[in-house]
Amino acid sequence: MKTIEKSIEILNDLIEINNDRVAGFAHAAQELKERDLERGEDAIKKAYQAALSAKSGLAPEFTGVVMRQQQRVIEAHNQVKALRDGED
Repeated sequence: MKTIEKSIEILNDLIEINNDRVAGFAHAAQELKERDLERGEDAIKKAYQAALSAKSGLAPEFTGVVMRQQQRVIEAHNQVKALRDGED
């Protein structure tokens, strides 16, 4: 039961940081500097790394889902970075 509760806590944290990230992009498009965006991106990448670490307490049945989400976050980050840097 403790593993399930810890997993729920981890998943809720990831949902919250992802929602903050989405809101942050909208706000950044209007006001923030580039370094503020990168700080937010670093935070979400660290959150996923922490969630997937052996010490996190995430139940094994959730690891695959979180890994796929992490990959999508990285892909989106790379795409935005490429657009920002003028790459095709």
